[in-house]
Amino acid sequence: MSQTGPAGHAFACSIPPSPDEREARECFMRKDEHMRAFQGQMSDNQPIRRNQAEKEKQLRDLKETIASMKSHTSPTLKESIQRRIRELEVELRTIAREKAAKAANPDAQSDRQRRPPRRNTIRSM
Repeated sequence: MSQTGPAGHAFACSIPPSPDEREARECFMRKDEHMRAFQGQMSDNQPIRRNQAEKEKQLRDLKETIASMKSHTSPTLKESIQRRIRELEVELRTIAREKAAKAANPDAQSDRQRRPPRRNTIRSM
């Protein structure tokens, strides 16, 4: 004989739970629904930041995936992969342009405001 708990989960026991056990299970179920370990954890709905090497690898993998797809593969899936390939190509071109501009004009970084020098401390006197 199985019973169902507060969220419709079946309990696999023949003896009904005591009021304390029932309360603990209900509390656990409620707490589990909204529990978050810390702000900004990987399960948050945030984009994953990738460096250039990871983006290049992902681009290669997606191109291989498109090439190995069968003819009966869903057109929507193919379109979404092709869209992501285009996005990655644009991002990589932008990164390459920025690197080239930075290499061609190294003085551009010196235009940034520098922090004022630290005042003398006892150790430096």
